[in-house]
Amino acid sequence: MKKVVIIYIFSLTIFLFLFDYNINAINERLPIEDISTSIVLTKENLYIVNSKNELLVCGVAGKYVDSPYSEQRDPDILQTSLKKVMDNVAAVSASGTSSHVFALKLDGSLWGWGFNNANSNIKKGMLGLGEEVKWVDTPIKIMDNVVSVSTSNEHTLALKNDGSLWSWGRPGVGASSVVPTKIMDNVIFATNGGPFSYDSLVIKEDNSLWVSGSYNVFPYNLSDGITIDANKPEGLTRVMENVKFVSSYYSSNFAVKLDGSLWSWGIDNTGELGNGGKYDQGPGGQSWSNPGVNEADRIYKLYTYQRSPLKILDHVERVIPTSLEMYSFTTDGQLWMWGDSAAAEAYIVNKKIDIIKPLDSEKTVPRKITADFSYISHYGNSSVILKKDGSVWVKGDNEYGQLGTGDTNKVDDYTKILSGGVTGQQEFKIFKAVPTASPILINGEKVSFGAYTINGYNYFKLRDLAMVINGTEKQFEVVWDSASNSINLITNKAYTVVGGELSPLASESAMNAIPSSSKVLVNNKVIQLTAYKIAGNNYFKLRDIAGIIDYGVSYDRKTGTITIDSSTEYTE
Repeated sequence: MKKVVIIYIFSLTIFLFLFDYNINAINERLPIEDISTSIVLTKENLYIVNSKNELLVCGVAGKYVDSPYSEQRDPDILQTSLKKVMDNVAAVSASGTSSHVFALKLDGSLWGWGFNNANSNIKKGMLGLGEEVKWVDTPIKIMDNVVSVSTSNEHTLALKNDGSLWSWGRPGVGASSVVPTKIMDNVIFATNGGPFSYDSLVIKEDNSLWVSGSYNVFPYNLSDGITIDANKPEGLTRVMENVKFVSSYYSSNFAVKLDGSLWSWGIDNTGELGNGGKYDQGPGGQSWSNPGVNEADRIYKLYTYQRSPLKILDHVERVIPTSLEMYSFTTDGQLWMWGDSAAAEAYIVNKKIDIIKPLDSEKTVPRKITADFSYISHYGNSSVILKKDGSVWVKGDNEYGQLGTGDTNKVDDYTKILSGGVTGQQEFKIFKAVPTASPILINGEKVSFGAYTINGYNYFKLRDLAMVINGTEKQFEVVWDSASNSINLITNKAYTVVGGELSPLASESAMNAIPSSSKVLVNNKVIQLTAYKIAGNNYFKLRDIAGIIDYGVSYDRKTGTITIDSSTEYTE
């Protein structure tokens, strides 16, 4: 046993040496994946962020109007084909009725539009604009330094690049303010689980999962006697460990652990939890109706509920919950599906869950399927898929022109409406960026940089590197084109100072970093580089830039010093 341990330590040492790995980064958390931030289907609209980072929209396009109970827009004004409404967008999130919408831009600014305060007393501050503003028809900036946003009909969660989580909207679902309010620090992922979810689900840096309870379902306990009560005033409660991804749809919750196991809990009416129809709470339910609705038309829901998480699948990479069925991609590329979609469709039509039992038992557990898509979403009887070639296809009800086919006719078979792909936020990752503590020498002189370490590698701003070797034989120019979201490096050309170079970091705390969507060119030719956006700035791996510009880079392990030498050539 002792020999095995010695061999392991020796092998790890060789690995760290060969890859210039920062020993302090070994325990950095694994990257997580988010989906559904590039394609959002609601009752009345379809939102797509394409590969050019343009936000495209189709469906109801009328102005917001007063209504006796809920948020509405003029339904007579329709946009039946996709139309660009905003540039430089990284992600989009919308409520189930498009009553409020948020767009996250590439510079980290968060913009919103739609209803802020409804006539209903329970929906206040949905845009985070306080109590005075009722609605806005054009996008208004909400906040800066945001890396992800998730909204529902009830509340919104925004994660900033310093790991702070902010919330606003309806009290009792993780929010208690009509303006953005910080509710937690050290967060790496947060979601409220889609347009009709009432939960908040949050993963912290230590991969612990925290949740707030739904206001409209039974209180549930997850493990070790932990109970999350409806409208819990103290907010989020720690309920699970070693979680790297979490997702939800209308209080059917899914957590992927670091070991790849998939766990589910929550509402299980149509086999959506994938546990074979098991539940430990229910049946029970509630009924309600909007003012003026006849008693015969009251909506009644009968819930069965699994309070304690059950494992349903292994080797999971990501999970996609929808209103009809649930999907999961495993690490071997297989696609799995569960949930009785026929039962779900019957519920959508009848609004009475008790009339559709019993379920097809074979559909209440994960089963392998073959399908040519990487993402799928449903709203009612409308569907949108993203195929593996990047094309977007739609099918189903199209009353508002929300499928983007150019009319309002029902679409019986999947029809392509977009080629060229989306922005790639289906593979949205957040990484922890730690300020670089290593001394840095440039041609023998110590220089202070605002740099970060991500996954053991040092990342710098291009303009800082261009500034410090300007005037040498390895100088290069940096040209930014906002129209194309591209960065062009011109070798053997003097650098043009724009101001702000070599500025210190705004904070010495760790920050969240997201993969940069900016295109990189060298002498007008596109290349592939690993880059991250932190606080609105692009950071590039030091050794990647050294290889392109061909200057020397070395690392002294004894002193922890990074040396850049423009008089020598780059070597691996």
